[in-house]
Amino acid sequence: MENILGCLEEAGDIKKTGGMGFRDLHLFNQALLANQVWKIIQRPHSMIFRLLKARYFKDGDIFSANRGTKPSYGWNSLRFGRDLLKTGIQVAIGNGKNTKIGLDPWLPTTPPWPPTLLPMIEPTLAASFLIDPITRQWDETKISNLIDPTDHQKSLSSKEDSYIWSHTKDGKYTVKSGYWKAVSATLTDDDPKPPLASHPDLATNVWKLDIAPKLKHFLWRLASRAIGTAENLRRRNINVNPYYSKCCTKLETRDHTFFSCPEIIPIWRAAGYTTQVLGDQGKPIEEKLQYLIELHTTQNCSKLHQLLPFWLMWRIWKARNDLVFNRNVIEAKDTIERAVMDTKEWLEKSVETDSIPSETTCRRSNNGKWEPPPRGWVKCNYDASHHTGNYPSGLGWIIRNSNGTVLECGMGKFQGRATVEESECTTLIWALQSSWGLGYRSIEFEGDNLTINRLINGNAANPRLQHYLDTIRTWKTMFTSVTFRFRSRESNECGDMLARKALTCNSNAMLFYSCPLFLANVMAMAIAFLRRLRPPATIDGRTERPLRIDQLCARRRLMEEHGSSAHTIIPTPSKGVELINYVLGVV
Repeated sequence: MENILGCLEEAGDIKKTGGMGFRDLHLFNQALLANQVWKIIQRPHSMIFRLLKARYFKDGDIFSANRGTKPSYGWNSLRFGRDLLKTGIQVAIGNGKNTKIGLDPWLPTTPPWPPTLLPMIEPTLAASFLIDPITRQWDETKISNLIDPTDHQKSLSSKEDSYIWSHTKDGKYTVKSGYWKAVSATLTDDDPKPPLASHPDLATNVWKLDIAPKLKHFLWRLASRAIGTAENLRRRNINVNPYYSKCCTKLETRDHTFFSCPEIIPIWRAAGYTTQVLGDQGKPIEEKLQYLIELHTTQNCSKLHQLLPFWLMWRIWKARNDLVFNRNVIEAKDTIERAVMDTKEWLEKSVETDSIPSETTCRRSNNGKWEPPPRGWVKCNYDASHHTGNYPSGLGWIIRNSNGTVLECGMGKFQGRATVEESECTTLIWALQSSWGLGYRSIEFEGDNLTINRLINGNAANPRLQHYLDTIRTWKTMFTSVTFRFRSRESNECGDMLARKALTCNSNAMLFYSCPLFLANVMAMAIAFLRRLRPPATIDGRTERPLRIDQLCARRRLMEEHGSSAHTIIPTPSKGVELINYVLGVV
């Protein structure tokens, strides 16, 4: 009975540590109940929230509520789920009136915790004290006077007044992440470890193989000593014949059954595999399995040769069982032929599945080139260069018309963003504000973060980014026509270069009214591509031609000579119509 319970505990471990991923029902139920608590706190105006608040936490919040008098079974169940939720919940500051700066976990860390306060600071002080009442931004002077310097940047990165689950990327609680947290909290050094815990690479690679699912489970059982060889059965006090039924001379171990038996070695040789490693009795079976997995990933042999070893082991095991239980002998030649047939059938089915193009593949397929906006519109490409900790992140944006001419571009630096998505949203907000301030009203915004694009164009909730999304949607209404599109990093090269260049500049923000010299080569290639894509337009009967590299460089120098560099305005017609025509590329 102890062996059975031990196997169940080992199988309940996650796959990458050697288990099979079976769930602990007690902890899984707790994760489900935590999901119900999460839904309740996300809807503070719902009837169930108001009912529970009036009954159990009238003067507090759900996380500090106690059992109460004569509690219902439902409330006790919610408290059980709440205990799990408390291990990863984070308070994101809005007005700060209900958050105690020294007690509530509002720093964006994993797990969240309150900041370290300086001596003699009252921990029950409301977070609203740290917010400037006029600008509604953090008062950095008060933060410096109250909070330890090591937590300054973490404090400045909190944004909106809501709850965030710290163990998911988007801040939403999921049963999967809750169960993972519950399991992690219960693990101790004394817990039984699965056999593959000492071979983590093998445990992970088995489940990543591009083979049939039944073969993955078969290999896991083989590597975990859970397959029914005589050695494993006798270890569990099952009295069976200890010798391998094919040779009847050696004990039936895992290695002898599949690799080193004199009756099995010819099968591997006939199939075209070297037995220098597989037939070596001095090498452990884990090393031999890892050798076959590495052979599966090599590009120097055919797909059939990569997959055949696993089907061959499957057929060797079936032939062994046929001999033990049915007294039926299957020849080595037949074993190889059946394994080859199985492999070819699997490859044929895999090719049929791969030949069906997915919607995502079709949507993402593009030539990696910048595409112009419609006539009368402009396009703004933006990107962020994200860094964490005390290192600044960079941002860049560039506005071009339908002929590829650079109208304006900018770059800057900022700090205090915990994720790449937060940095991308910050960059987009900066680009929105700059575009509107420069007078553009019909504009396309293109970025290379698919998650942000889906959130802006859809209705999905994202607690971690909700403050940013609300700001973006507010600015969106101020434009006459605006769209948000996703493009690959190759199509957004200018924005990426500006974001990375910003990190090397001394200034925190720079605005250019012409093409910077470090973008000249990239711009010339983009314009050359547009020139092949469609004929140039005309302005008042004159042809508008794309600029060459030398023209772009000359344009930049000419602008500087006339006093139009970064942070200045473009020359007016009073300074010469010829100059303006040259800048626009009109001849």
